[in-house]
Amino acid sequence: MKSILTRKLNGLLLGLTIGVITVGMIGQALADPVYWASDWTVETPDHFATCTVEQDGIVVDVSYAGHLVEVAWPPHWVEGDPPPYTGNPVVDNAPAWGIMLVMANTDAPEYANMLTFSSPLIDPLIALYSVGRPNLAVPYEFDQSFTLLSEGAGFGGNGYFEIDGNTLTGYEGHGVIQFYGAISAIGWNNPVTENHHGFALGVPDETVIGTVSKTWSGVKALYR
Repeated sequence: MKSILTRKLNGLLLGLTIGVITVGMIGQALADPVYWASDWTVETPDHFATCTVEQDGIVVDVSYAGHLVEVAWPPHWVEGDPPPYTGNPVVDNAPAWGIMLVMANTDAPEYANMLTFSSPLIDPLIALYSVGRPNLAVPYEFDQSFTLLSEGAGFGGNGYFEIDGNTLTGYEGHGVIQFYGAISAIGWNNPVTENHHGFALGVPDETVIGTVSKTWSGVKALYR
């Protein structure tokens, strides 16, 4: 009798977990809140900055080493039509804070700009503003693949991006890209100098992994 009950309970747990995974996957097609880093602390002479992000209830320390000027405050992240940051089915809210860049990395080591995370982030996002000008192509040469979710009109106008492998080149580009998987660091080069451009770091507030973990723990607790 006990074994029959156990099998039924295990089947119920499995069914509920599969249901949560399915709902979570469907939810990825809908715009969800993004936790954008907002507590940046910048050490300009040392080309270093720190902040935190929170994902699945876990606070992750973020460090940035590379070329920077200062914090990119809210006016840099305005959205026009089409919206560059929320004009996709993933991101529900635009960033408000980020890092402003200006110098080029022509004499620096490969992937001279580096974001490092104290714990891996799941499917992190990077928003970009005012990358390049209509007559000046400014590339971001990343060390890994990404997907351009959306682009549009922002702080510097209505430009666009071009993609070649892991390189994103802006012509007054504003938009958001996403990296997939458990990511411990993101590196890139900016080999061309312009007046200024910048990035913001974000993460999905809650991932499918976090939802399944919480649901599984909650369901198991009911049958203890």
